[in-house]
Amino acid sequence: MPSLNAVKEKAKRVYCMHNLKNFTLIWIMYADNHDGRVPDGGTGYNECGYSIVDYRDVPWPWTKQPIELQEEALKKGVLWPYVETVKAYRCPTAGINEARTYVMPDSYSLCIDLSETHGADENMLIRNKEQIKRPSSRMTFLDEGICSPVTWSIFYDESRWWDPVPIRHGMGSTFAFADAHVEYWKWKDKRTIDFGKWAYSLEDPDEASLEEFGGRQVHEDNEDIERLVRAIWGNVGWEK
Repeated sequence: MPSLNAVKEKAKRVYCMHNLKNFTLIWIMYADNHDGRVPDGGTGYNECGYSIVDYRDVPWPWTKQPIELQEEALKKGVLWPYVETVKAYRCPTAGINEARTYVMPDSYSLCIDLSETHGADENMLIRNKEQIKRPSSRMTFLDEGICSPVTWSIFYDESRWWDPVPIRHGMGSTFAFADAHVEYWKWKDKRTIDFGKWAYSLEDPDEASLEEFGGRQVHEDNEDIERLVRAIWGNVGWEK
């Protein structure tokens, strides 16, 4: 039985990576059709006119709302005309009431100022595909593992978690990059795994992003954090 379960899980990981690859190809197609402009990764800022999802009409918490209401939010996003199937937005291991688990990182949050929250500069936000000088190293999407609220957040200027770290497919997660290749990363630091397990043990894992619940933990010299920050922001801010 353990071997059978491992095979099933590996098959789900492969399917998830296939979804992420297709999602990035769609993201590239959208950019090519809009003079290189990439979509806004936020889900509550569709006043910009180009968010990938629009959850503004879905009450919080989203996973407590009817799945049909969540799916309508997907259909309001700018990528929907290229996708036109709700299954493309979620990992096959997603919960029954999670319409979307694939999310963009904060480097694509184009309608809010991140400079005072993440330690990142405004000019670090990726607004156009041509800004990405090393597409094979810059992340576009990840499987967050919960019904994602907006973009996936992590600090730029310190070795510190923000949003819950995804614990998927065997203590890691799947990621897509701007050249449309995908990778599976298995977490290497035990603190990463402990933080992820704790976050996903909460009734609402998104609460792990709040300091009052014990989130935003600082992990000095955590190679998992450094790897994520480099993939999302291009480098790490604490080496200045």
